[in-house]
Amino acid sequence: MHPTRTFGRPGLIAALLLCLAAGVAFAAENSDRILLFEAVGDVQILTPPGTRWINTKAPQPLSAGDRLRTGPNGRIALVWSDTSDARSGALTELEIRPPDAPGAERGIYLFKGLLSFFHRGTPGRIRVVTRGAAAGIKGTEFVLAVEEATGRTTISMIDGIVDFTNDLGSLEVT
Repeated sequence: MHPTRTFGRPGLIAALLLCLAAGVAFAAENSDRILLFEAVGDVQILTPPGTRWINTKAPQPLSAGDRLRTGPNGRIALVWSDTSDARSGALTELEIRPPDAPGAERGIYLFKGLLSFFHRGTPGRIRVVTRGAAAGIKGTEFVLAVEEATGRTTISMIDGIVDFTNDLGSLEVT
């Protein structure tokens, strides 16, 4: 059935405005949160202090300590209040981390899998931690991969700067 036949044009416009207002309200009231914007295929969440993974759907606000994992055919998209977004594909597991400083955005602990990050405006800041390193990213686009078996972390910086650190030292990648 065609949407304008069900609600009429004024009803469709009102519904679109309501969705837009909800998104603006999320950004204003939840600037310290990340939104699970898209969940396709097998996507599960574990919320603290939970011990059981449960299937989840989008949209869903995420808080520090929430863990997400995707199955063999799963993928997710996360959106920050500044419209930055991160996408992960199959067999990825990550956790939302609290801000590391006052006024900072929440970060991500990537246990395994692939994470791609894109920021539409001026270079954004995001903190990604893995078993092998911590990445303080000041940029607009990168891809980070963590091998499950070894914990090996690989970053591909497309635009911006990353301060990559671990127990052996630090390296600035551009």
